[in-house]
Amino acid sequence: MRYVGAFLVFAAAILALPAVVAEAAVPGNDTFTTPTLVPASLPYTDTISVVDATLETGEPKPCGIFASTVWYSLTPTTSATIDLSTFRMIPVIFRAFHVGRAARDGVEAQAEAMTAARRETAAVIGVVAAIGALGGYFIPRTFGASI
Repeated sequence: MRYVGAFLVFAAAILALPAVVAEAAVPGNDTFTTPTLVPASLPYTDTISVVDATLETGEPKPCGIFASTVWYSLTPTTSATIDLSTFRMIPVIFRAFHVGRAARDGVEAQAEAMTAARRETAAVIGVVAAIGALGGYFIPRTFGASI
């Protein structure tokens, strides 16, 4: 019976999804030239729909199922560590770094940059996933042993 209830909640969420998607519009920070300005006083949060966001010519293509981007601009007034990373952003960060460095060096250099980005992305994701898997195993065991 528990599974039937969970299925009904899931089905209701899926049926409500098209209504949410229909209300989306191109975000104001869809282009390089119109980023959302992040205030220097942090923390900062923003919630927008990226359903109708687009890609510009020359923009690094996002990874996976994502086919669009939005842009933010932050000009810090002091030195600080800012955590903007998520697991799915790792390929985008490496691709932007390598392709950006090779942008003026021709097609062959850009192909090499993409190869380097893929190689480094795979290594980092492998390490991060391994750490996550170990945590997923050892944390419950530790809690279980402490009860």
